[in-house]
Amino acid sequence: MTSILTLIFGVTPTTGVGTNLAYAALNKGLGTATHRLRGNIKWDIVVLLGVASVTTATTSILTLK
Repeated sequence: MTSILTLIFGVTPTTGVGTNLAYAALNKGLGTATHRLRGNIKWDIVVLLGVASVTTATTSILTLK
C-alpha cells in the first residue's frame, strides 16, 4: 500500500508509511475484537506465541549487543 501511495499518488514516503500503519492498526484491532467476541481465539496458543516472541526478541537484542 505504501508503494502505491508513494509511486502512483505522489504521497511522501513518511505520510504513506504513517497512513499504512494507522489503517493496519485500526483494521487489526477491530478484527481482533470481533474474533474475541465470537470466541474464535485460542488463548493458549496466543500465550505461547507471545512468550516465544518476547524470548526470541530479548535473546536477539542481547546477542547483537
